[in-house]
Amino acid sequence: MFRNKGAIVNVASISTHLPTPYYSIYVATKSFVEKLTESLQYEYSDTKVYFQCLTPCVVRTKMTMDMDYEKVREYKTSALIYAKNALTTLGYAPNTCGHWYH
Repeated sequence: MFRNKGAIVNVASISTHLPTPYYSIYVATKSFVEKLTESLQYEYSDTKVYFQCLTPCVVRTKMTMDMDYEKVREYKTSALIYAKNALTTLGYAPNTCGHWYH
């Protein structure tokens, strides 16, 4: 913040907008991240610090590796591909799913 410019990207989850049984703590913390980012966007609106919140669906990670039901499997994107796509949205959307497939 010392330079009064830059970008801060936080990662929430699409699960904050869906019923997600057995993941209540995960969903609660991701909801916090989403609201924190939104608040910081307003607090720093007079600076050139850009805040963005990504809300991905399912990204292929250790946490999602065992999810093998069909509806989720088709949305799994590798973390590298997701990150590359999410970077293209930086500066255009304060809240985004970050990837065209999500």
